[in-house]
Amino acid sequence: MTSPDPVPGPVPVLVEDCTVLQAGDRIDVHLVGDLYYRGLVEETMPLLHVVWARELGTGERRMFSTDENRIFQHPPPATPEKH
Repeated sequence: MTSPDPVPGPVPVLVEDCTVLQAGDRIDVHLVGDLYYRGLVEETMPLLHVVWARELGTGERRMFSTDENRIFQHPPPATPEKH
């Protein structure tokens, strides 16, 4: 007997303009199609097309250009319904 496939979670969305990001948003940064970095947004600089993020694993702070990287924003986690 096989177990059922897990229910897929929300799919991350490609960020084309860093003004849609806010501090605390979870992002994935891809280089040449591969996942390179996973972290939380700390700050954005829209005029420079720059996002500062803190890596989830190491806590390292990095800067990414939205012109040079593909940045994907994770939707916020669903809140449980209250009955």
